[in-house]
Amino acid sequence: MRIACYARVSTRDKDQNPETPRLRLRQFVSQHPDWHVAQTYIDQASANDLLHRTAWRQLQDDAIQHRFDAVVVFKLDRAFRSVKHLHDTLAVWDPLPVGFLSAQDSAGLC
Repeated sequence: MRIACYARVSTRDKDQNPETPRLRLRQFVSQHPDWHVAQTYIDQASANDLLHRTAWRQLQDDAIQHRFDAVVVFKLDRAFRSVKHLHDTLAVWDPLPVGFLSAQDSAGLC
């Protein structure tokens, strides 16, 4: 299965290293022998700053182009601003179909 890894590091905490979530996500994906990372998307922006979340927008475009089968995030709050944002995004991905998994929040592959 082709996996897109998405992470976001906040601009509020300048000590956050974008490599940390990248390594965690790659390690999580490596635990599943039939999965491979198709693309990793990392934003360095506030959750509410959709203008500067260019990797998130690219992930959305790539989902429509069927460049991966599922998206993995480490934590829900790294990708979504709210439960409504989560719901709306999954509603768009469902007919594509693009699955979703949160490594830490126990959200299974949808």
